Amino acid sequence: MNGGMFAGGLLLSCTLIAFALWLQWTERQGWPGEEYDEQRARDQLYLQRRRRSRRLVNGLIGLCGVLIGIATFAGIGRTFVAAWLCVMVVLFGVVMLALLDAFRTVRYEKDKRRDIRRESIGNDD
Repeated sequence: MNGGMFAGGLLLSCTLIAFALWLQWTERQGWPGEEYDEQRARDQLYLQRRRRSRRLVNGLIGLCGVLIGIATFAGIGRTFVAAWLCVMVVLFGVVMLALLDAFRTVRYEKDKRRDIRRESIGNDD
């Protein structure tokens, strides 16, 4: 493996690991502009599920970085191919989990709006 491929693989590996760590840190700190009522059961349940799901996704992104690092240090051969095949499978899983997270968020927002409407109509009586 030439120096350019090695440097590129190392850079990609470190970038993915750093990105996964940043995503996890931001998830724990809270995203800008987010407002949730931690006292409401619906918000608590949604946030708990979202944090668990995103922790898994962030871990898988970090795993991809580690696998790319292994492939980079292993050089061309069976380990290189196996590691990159695993990266492809894991990234497919990341995309599927991200889609599930998007559907969960849409359903949560829809239910939240419906509950707010019910509360506002109920308070007008």
